[in-house]
Amino acid sequence: MKHKLFTTRETCYIALFAAVIAVSAWIAIPAAISFTMQTFAVFCAVGLLGTKCAVASILTYIVIGAAGLPVFTGFVGGIGIFATVNGGFILGFIPAALVCGTLIKKGLHAAISMGIGLLVCYFFGSAWFCILSGGKFLASVQACVLPFIPFDIIKISLAAFTVKKLKKHI
Repeated sequence: MKHKLFTTRETCYIALFAAVIAVSAWIAIPAAISFTMQTFAVFCAVGLLGTKCAVASILTYIVIGAAGLPVFTGFVGGIGIFATVNGGFILGFIPAALVCGTLIKKGLHAAISMGIGLLVCYFFGSAWFCILSGGKFLASVQACVLPFIPFDIIKISLAAFTVKKLKKHI
């Protein structure tokens, strides 16, 4: 008998969370770098599904968006998104989920794990912004991170609470 990478149940959750991440991208306050609910969805996926399935759902989201489906913020799709300042944050979801999931598995509190995962996402997004703008990394952090911290603290708190309440049902 051949071993499957994912069970049918896991495959359904992966597809569901890819859709949740897409919908969360559409819940946005427009700006140069939009305020979205994507990190909330990404960290809920990690907390509820575990690292492997969460990363698979993020990859699914990225691939369908890169293929042209309008799943990214502003109802856009296509590989061109990675040539914008948002591209680094989108790609940063993957290492953020890996770090967050690993820390949760090691027993670190979910909210703290999510906060550390968010720092990883901030790093990738800021580095990408720095490369595209030709600016300095500190200036990129000031533009890409500082304005988002209060909103992201709320999203992480909501994600940790949501995971705690829903974990027993998944």
